[in-house]
Amino acid sequence: MSNEPVRQTLDGELDNLIFSNRKLDAIQLLRQQRGLTLAAATDALTCRYRELRAGSPSQFTCDDEEYWRGFFS
Repeated sequence: MSNEPVRQTLDGELDNLIFSNRKLDAIQLLRQQRGLTLAAATDALTCRYRELRAGSPSQFTCDDEEYWRGFFS
């Protein structure tokens, strides 16, 4: 039995959180569902954000600078 449908659901949920500018919720999801440390979850968020920004820029409601404003890691 494959965990692929579960992973796709988590990936979709993560992407939705990123598109919605809900970075803290995305980090919490990564930590809870994938067992990542805070640093690793932050890195994973940043990497996935860059992939999504490059591939689907129209799905973001703000520019890159505004997206990260006030987020310190």
